[in-house]
Amino acid sequence: MPKGGDIVDLLEHRSGDAERVRAEVDALAARTDPERADSIRPLSEGLNRNEYRLVSIAELGPAEEPDWVWPGYAACGAITLFTGLWKAGKTTLLGHLLRDLYRGGGLVESPVDGPVLIVSEEPDGLWANRREDLGLPETVLFLKRGTFARPNRAEWAALLADIADDVERLGIALVVFDTLPSAWPVMNENDAGETLEALAPLRDIAAAGAAVLLIHHPRKGDGSEARATRGSGAVPGFVDVIVELRRYAPDDNEDTRRVLSAWGRFESTPAESVIDLQADGYQVLGSRVTVRKGDELETIAELLPADGPGLTFEDVKEAWPSSPKPGKTRLRGLLNQGFNEGRWHRSGTGNRNDAWRYRAHPAGADSFRPGDTPRGRIETEVTRAN
Repeated sequence: MPKGGDIVDLLEHRSGDAERVRAEVDALAARTDPERADSIRPLSEGLNRNEYRLVSIAELGPAEEPDWVWPGYAACGAITLFTGLWKAGKTTLLGHLLRDLYRGGGLVESPVDGPVLIVSEEPDGLWANRREDLGLPETVLFLKRGTFARPNRAEWAALLADIADDVERLGIALVVFDTLPSAWPVMNENDAGETLEALAPLRDIAAAGAAVLLIHHPRKGDGSEARATRGSGAVPGFVDVIVELRRYAPDDNEDTRRVLSAWGRFESTPAESVIDLQADGYQVLGSRVTVRKGDELETIAELLPADGPGLTFEDVKEAWPSSPKPGKTRLRGLLNQGFNEGRWHRSGTGNRNDAWRYRAHPAGADSFRPGDTPRGRIETEVTRAN
């Protein structure tokens, strides 16, 4: 080959011997990158793999939403990227999601029929504990790995091909990589070319009919607007749905609520959803705006006395326990809403010399509703917003 030449030069200078050309191409690839040698296909193979034909857009079939495994977030035939800050509860959420997939309710609307496959970086013992704690069924499959060493490209491609075959053979509904960086062969996560090469075979798993969930680590700066994932932007650009997990109240370690922010190709993917880990699992509370209003109504209910003349608007504003306090218009709206919904009493005419005063329902009163608990008030607000 002429000095500084490439494959095109080789083909131009060796036009008479196809077999020798193929041999020299393979030898050149092996000399350039020994790790890739085993994964290089002979040029005579796979020529039909990339064949295409022109079709009218009318032949593409009906427009329809996919079959959701995790509604709005993980769908059959699609790939989802799930990122959350360290120790924010990614694996905890995954465990409860797996349980909900088989019992319905909580994070999902209806149970799935097929198995779920987990490719995990965690020891078997941790998953055995989750099995006992959450009652995970035997249809949750766990990929046992002989070693946790990073695979090379050929091993990675072979693994994904085997998983795609298992999806078709067993009817696997969801394949989870927890976490992706622990499983794939990428050495430089900032290299878009290397990243895309590792991601491409995942499409075969999705094409086989499974939903694919890739759990990833965040960047140190916790980027915003679908940019929380560390490494190359090729990862969020490749997937169909991006989901980011954050704490609802970052400064309150006792708050069990989390916020899911999402971006995706499908209309039914919610932009934002607040979930709360309760005794029986995660519950979906609604958007951050809806939950904030529920919290504010709860705060007012806790401030109002059951006895005496009650509190005026100014009294409630002055007694508000946290900062920032709601503005005048917002607070008046909350007080009116709570009265109209029967959350508390109101007396007075609302005139300057006879301001409205608000009182809580006395304990044991007939007007007190059993569902009017702090959690019930939030759920009422969610129902009203929907």
